[in-house]
Amino acid sequence: MTSGTGDAGLRRAIEAVERGALVILTPKRTVRRRDGSVSRGSPARVARGLTRVQYPGEEPRDLERFEVEALLAVAAEGGISLLVPFSPGLGHGGRPRRAPLQLEDGSIVGPDSERYPHRAFAGA
Repeated sequence: MTSGTGDAGLRRAIEAVERGALVILTPKRTVRRRDGSVSRGSPARVARGLTRVQYPGEEPRDLERFEVEALLAVAAEGGISLLVPFSPGLGHGGRPRRAPLQLEDGSIVGPDSERYPHRAFAGA
């Protein structure tokens, strides 16, 4: 989950989990596609390459390989809270929808999935 961040980064991540900290996931402002084109980031999905992560006391950074899976597992156990992007609801009674999580194998864990950690989400 924190490979490449060094021992200090690993310690901060472990401390964040021990405190039950809030982990913030935000859409990237721009996304470079495989063909080299650039597009605006989207709050419609949390995935490596589309989303940045911020642990307490750290600067936002790109998600690493299998970090979405690791965050999902820790959140399901109640170790952390997640603040994820959301899409605004439509109409007067529309409720905002939290972004689904895309795993490394391409599968999507959304609100209808048993693996979606509803209780771990903070905010809207």
